[in-house]
Amino acid sequence: MALWNNATWNAPGTFWGPAQPPTPITETRQRKKPTMKHQRYYPTAIAEQGNWNGNFADKLPAYQTALGLSDILATAAVADARYMQYYLNQWLTDVRAFSQAATQALETLSSGTGSAAYVLPVFSPPQLPPGNPAATPPIPATVPVAPGALNRIFDVVQIIKRSPGYSDAIGDDLDIIGVEDSTEATRPSFTAKAEGSGAGGCNCVKIRHKRYGHYAVAVYSKRGTGDFELLGISAEAVYMDERPLMVPGQPEIRQYKLRFWDAGAENGDWTDIVTLTVSP
Repeated sequence: MALWNNATWNAPGTFWGPAQPPTPITETRQRKKPTMKHQRYYPTAIAEQGNWNGNFADKLPAYQTALGLSDILATAAVADARYMQYYLNQWLTDVRAFSQAATQALETLSSGTGSAAYVLPVFSPPQLPPGNPAATPPIPATVPVAPGALNRIFDVVQIIKRSPGYSDAIGDDLDIIGVEDSTEATRPSFTAKAEGSGAGGCNCVKIRHKRYGHYAVAVYSKRGTGDFELLGISAEAVYMDERPLMVPGQPEIRQYKLRFWDAGAENGDWTDIVTLTVSP
């Protein structure tokens, strides 16, 4: 039993070096408030989410070849799922129990008896699972990963579902089939708005888009007598076109169109073209 007056709670933990995060997509702007994307196959109950991540991490390596996933992508997805599992099944459980212990400690400190100085309890996180290299397939050690682990897992699920080797049997085994919408978007949707124009502004255009579960969108633009050109790949809800005017001080017409981007390639239908004027 834990003794709250000797500053112990559970076995002392140690610190581990950070894992190498997956290579990010270069973005013009980063979103200010990260949000978790909703996926219907993912459990809504926190008590079930740890086991979902554990199942995904255990079974994904067996399908890596069939799905055509790179070693980097599969390894990063497993690392994300392992760390999510550790947090949900171990760390969160212990920290909630410690919260109760902290409340008891407050009562003891406030109204307890005794002459010795009261030492507050200290929370020591559970040890990260060491893995099992002798298992088939080998189970890697659980290591910390960068923020956004669950969103990255959802992105990998979308790549998996678009793989030529994907099947409902694989989806069932990975537990990534949920009550999905019966209609699937064939192209993104977006709006474009000129911002900062006039009075020495930045001549920027803010593009807000919806990816409908796809990993990213390819943003194309045309101005003047030129052809449409790729501006960038956007995995965020907002893309900023910050190009200066072709002729300083002279308004110009810009056109934009988008399409989906997954697993290193564009796909789906083009959006309708949006045209607007950017003024100095």
